[in-house]
Amino acid sequence: MITVLIVDKDKNTIVVNLWDDEYKQLFQGKIVTSKVKRHKTIKELDKEVRDYLNLEIFKDKR
Repeated sequence: MITVLIVDKDKNTIVVNLWDDEYKQLFQGKIVTSKVKRHKTIKELDKEVRDYLNLEIFKDKR
């Protein structure tokens, strides 16, 4: 089982649990695997995602 965190362009997130073969069917050829990063804990993943979403490129420019 693989836990996948998906972040869309509007910064919405969803966590999905997929079996290995489901993951391969859905994402094969669509994800640059060299950019996939594994985290030891959910806390580490959460911190990195929050830091990423707080980057200047995501700030509202109103």
